[in-house]
Amino acid sequence: MDKPSDTLQITYFGESRRLVMTFGLINALTGYINTPLDLIKVTNNPELQELFLYEILSDRNEDGVIVQGAKTFSLDPETAIAVINWAVGHVNHFFIQTLTKQQNQFSQLLALTSQPSGATGSQG
Repeated sequence: MDKPSDTLQITYFGESRRLVMTFGLINALTGYINTPLDLIKVTNNPELQELFLYEILSDRNEDGVIVQGAKTFSLDPETAIAVINWAVGHVNHFFIQTLTKQQNQFSQLLALTSQPSGATGSQG
């Protein structure tokens, strides 16, 4: 799976706005997802969609603290769908990268633990 674009240009209440996906924003979004499989729920769960839109569209200070909450109720549906799909793509990519890296690390650890005790080079 290709990584989605780091930025998304939208029109937000008549003004052009450039959204940027950051590690902090991915962390905020993954906080609403219990498992990678739950990511599917975002596309059909209005409460999760609202939470995603709020996290993404709210104005934040340099520490990531929301200083002005997003106005999502009157957001046009096409923009909302574009923003949600962009975010879901990023969270999905993050989960795949993380799980792949963990699987590789687990395989390496498993290989080490399956070697005879003298093969690791450690002196007991």
